[in-house]
Amino acid sequence: MNTILKTEFVKDIPEGDPIEIVFYDFETGERRLRDGFLIGNKGFLSEGTPTVYVYIHSKYISEFEQDDLCSVISRANKNGDLSTYSEYGNARLLLKYSGMLKHKSCLGL
Repeated sequence: MNTILKTEFVKDIPEGDPIEIVFYDFETGERRLRDGFLIGNKGFLSEGTPTVYVYIHSKYISEFEQDDLCSVISRANKNGDLSTYSEYGNARLLLKYSGMLKHKSCLGL
């Protein structure tokens, strides 16, 4: 998990607007959500309400051991194994996460 914490992407997450990384698989034939983690600009969080959810296939879990968060997310996105969700509209997200625009390629935007 140290590779995740060293990612510049994490340091730029706005205070009070954490991101939840949620893993999923298709073990039952349908998409099944598994555990994940909540991350803020100070690292892993044990509580909080995420503003953005990033869903990534569980086959990428082991890749976090050698690659940073952005590299794994980019690879999953390129392979069609990534999706995002937020209850906020694009304009509100842009305002909240404007400091992260330099990382937009990380999410394939």
